[in-house]
Amino acid sequence: MLANFINNIKYSKDDPKSYEIKIQPSNDVDYNSNPDAYLLTSSMQIKNDLFPKIYQSINEVKEILQLDDMYNFYVNPDNSSANAYCKVMPRSDRADIIFTSRLIELLDVNELKYIVAHEIAHHQYQHYLYPNPKEAENHLRYFNLINLQKNAEISADRLGFTVLGDLEQTMKAMIKVSSGLSSEHIKYNFDNFMNQLEDLKKLESNPYLMNSSHPSIFTRAQAVLWFSQSNEYINHTNSSTKGLYDLSQVDLLIDNAISELISKDQDQIFGDRSRTCLFWCLVYLILVDKKFTKEEQKYLSTIFSNQKVSSLKSFLTNSNSDEIEHRMKSELYRSKDLPQAKKMEIKEKLKEYIEKFSSSNDMSLIKAHGKILGILN
Repeated sequence: MLANFINNIKYSKDDPKSYEIKIQPSNDVDYNSNPDAYLLTSSMQIKNDLFPKIYQSINEVKEILQLDDMYNFYVNPDNSSANAYCKVMPRSDRADIIFTSRLIELLDVNELKYIVAHEIAHHQYQHYLYPNPKEAENHLRYFNLINLQKNAEISADRLGFTVLGDLEQTMKAMIKVSSGLSSEHIKYNFDNFMNQLEDLKKLESNPYLMNSSHPSIFTRAQAVLWFSQSNEYINHTNSSTKGLYDLSQVDLLIDNAISELISKDQDQIFGDRSRTCLFWCLVYLILVDKKFTKEEQKYLSTIFSNQKVSSLKSFLTNSNSDEIEHRMKSELYRSKDLPQAKKMEIKEKLKEYIEKFSSSNDMSLIKAHGKILGILN
């Protein structure tokens, strides 16, 4: 499998730039701060003479992906959870992938290929460089980082499925990892499995869905199904059939599915922040000429409310221009982690105000507008 195909199937929303998150690949990974650091010292490396079946599955994945031998694989004696990790040590040119013993026991050697490729994807896409949401300095950035982690799982699932090449076996592996149950207890029925997604939607703005670093297993399963029906995947398999979607359409379907589950929380978090930011940016522009005309008051009340404008007038009687600018800058800096779409909405509203109330040579207003856009980035 060519490296460009791996890059091409990456989920488009698995992009730090879309969340205003800067990634610096040159920085060392602070591995010592990770609570799972003990895994490497307490795990056994997977070798052919010790674990031949597992070793064979891993080698088959590496042959399919045609990647350099840059991975060490370990099994950790943890029977409490079915999990896998990809770790990159500081200044190391290799990645360490660790499976818990519970995971190995649950999956057969073929299903294990999905997990191996999934973890390799995390390394290939440099997901290990994504900041930890727990270290976010504000709620907005925390939410962005959580969303970015969710999107990373969608990308990794695609490579896992592509390597395994079997939709039913991929779904079985997902169910096993999600439920912790082996084949003995599972009667696979994809339609029944996906029906639970409808029940999940009824939870609407359940905080668990918003704060989980992984999408729900049902959303991930649906995402893999859509991906399996894409022209890009089908062309890769050299099949003569035609897909139902282009990959860009698949990404839109997935984005809508994830957003639907967390839409109320997302709208509230992004909406409240962007509206507060817009309000103080407009106030800053309005007061550049140190006037607050009746036309401007009416315009502001149509966007917000008469009560908001009345409160602003009371605030202005006890404030000076420096305090207004300080408040505007403060709200802008709090809003720098808004997604680009919300920033564009703010930008368009500011443009609307300028076109409505300024002349083309009003340099003071143009400079104030430029200052806002510069801070908002």
